[in-house]
Amino acid sequence: MHPLNSAVSTGETAPSHSIKGRLFWGLLSLATVAALATVASAQTPPTGPPNGPPAGMMPPPGMARPHAAAPPPAYFPLGDDLGDDDGFDDLWGLLPAKTLFWQTFLNGDYNELDEATPAMTADYLAERDPQNALYLGMAHLWTLAESARDDDTDASITDELILAERYLEIAARLNPADARIPSWLGAVKLALAQLHDDPMVAAEGQALLGESIARYPEFGFFGAAFPLAGLPVDSPQFQNALELMWVGQNACLDTPLDRSNPDYTPYMSQATTVGPKKVCWNSDTVPHNLEGFLLAFGDMLLKAGDVTAARVIYNNARLSASYHEWPYRQELEDRLANLDRLAALLADLNPINDPQLSINSSYSCAMCHQK
Repeated sequence: MHPLNSAVSTGETAPSHSIKGRLFWGLLSLATVAALATVASAQTPPTGPPNGPPAGMMPPPGMARPHAAAPPPAYFPLGDDLGDDDGFDDLWGLLPAKTLFWQTFLNGDYNELDEATPAMTADYLAERDPQNALYLGMAHLWTLAESARDDDTDASITDELILAERYLEIAARLNPADARIPSWLGAVKLALAQLHDDPMVAAEGQALLGESIARYPEFGFFGAAFPLAGLPVDSPQFQNALELMWVGQNACLDTPLDRSNPDYTPYMSQATTVGPKKVCWNSDTVPHNLEGFLLAFGDMLLKAGDVTAARVIYNNARLSASYHEWPYRQELEDRLANLDRLAALLADLNPINDPQLSINSSYSCAMCHQK
């Protein structure tokens, strides 16, 4: 159990070293709990379709996802062809600073952010377009999310959230059709709300997560689940996160996944690099999206004590054609080789010996994005 999460369950103050490494996910976990609890207590038991979102995560009334019958939906409105391309695939056509960012991100060169971020800021000041703002916001988010890579991290690392919020808000304003941004921005706002004890910002964050689920369920469910993954396994919020992960997979596959044997083999032919379903699979800018997601989901199931389902989910990653090129495949292989032992450590009520899980690791972004 992470020190921040331990502090939640015991009422103790998290030790100062918790600023390093997994602070970002700890903050999101704490903040999202408060927001979800507020929403859940204010609602009557929600109704929805079978396998729909669990309590507390229903989209706001009147919020509907765009459908094909409407004007072409710009799920990824940064490219010239708004219907099919997210604009990220032609990496070499980007401005130098953007090229530098993608080279840095895809190579997992976290230490190069010191060079990439100022260059991206200069580009943004020269041309305030949505790509510049979005990439700059994500650079600040990455700086915090994997701050365990930096031995000199101190409490001021939390200011990266303020910068991420600012640039993501600008990106959302300049490109309101991008249905992914509310998920990122909502998570950042929830973390800031917890950090600065601001219930109004927490409400904004929760509304944005609900908007993301409604507009883009394939993306939004996972965006709402990840911040809860680091919470104590016996908390209702962690159980809610598991439910969000299952429902998100249903949205990706257009059918309920068998929870007793969640084998991806029948669905691998659905893999695509275009349209809204592309976020469920690998692409040029998320070359190991499937493997990274399955590692994170398997970790959550393992933490919950469902060793059988965790084994199947981990093994699903091996179905990916790019699995043997994945930089973090050894993390998954080590889990498969030690499943029972790891499950026992997670279940023994001794947080000191808990294995580190991917969502709270120094590769929480890189496990999907690094080539």
